[in-house]
Amino acid sequence: MTTFVIDAGIALKWVLDEPHSPAARSLLSGQHELIAPDLLYVEATNVLWKRVVRKEMTIDEASLCCAGLLAVPFIVHDSRTFLGRALSVAAATGNTVYDCLYVALALHSGCPVVTGDRKLVAALTRGGYGDAAVWIGDMVFG
Repeated sequence: MTTFVIDAGIALKWVLDEPHSPAARSLLSGQHELIAPDLLYVEATNVLWKRVVRKEMTIDEASLCCAGLLAVPFIVHDSRTFLGRALSVAAATGNTVYDCLYVALALHSGCPVVTGDRKLVAALTRGGYGDAAVWIGDMVFG
C-alpha cells in the first residue's frame, strides 16, 4: 500500500468538481494510505467559506462539502509535531509555513505530498525538496 500526504487542495477535489478531481478521487480507492496534518480541515473549510462569500456556493452546499471531508477516512497528524521542520522548509523554499507543514509531514513519513499546486512543486524543487511533492496532474493511476 502506497502512502501519500494529502493537502487541502486535493481533499477539496474529492468534494468539488475541479480540474484533476477524478485523479484526486482515485486516491480514495482503498489502495493508498492517506495522511494529512490537522491543518487540512481548517484550510479546506476556509476555501469553502471564500466560495460562499463570493456567492459561488451556498452555505448549505459548503456545509455538505465540509461534512464530506470529515467522512473521508485518512490518518490525521497533529500539526504541532511538524512546525519546526515546516519552518525550515519554508525558509529554504520561500513557501508558506502552511504549505510546508504538509511537506514536513511528508519528509517525516518518507512519502510525497500530493498537491494540485504546481508552483509549490516548482519551489520545492528549486529549494532542494523536489522529491517531497508530486503534482496530481503527473500521477498515473492504473
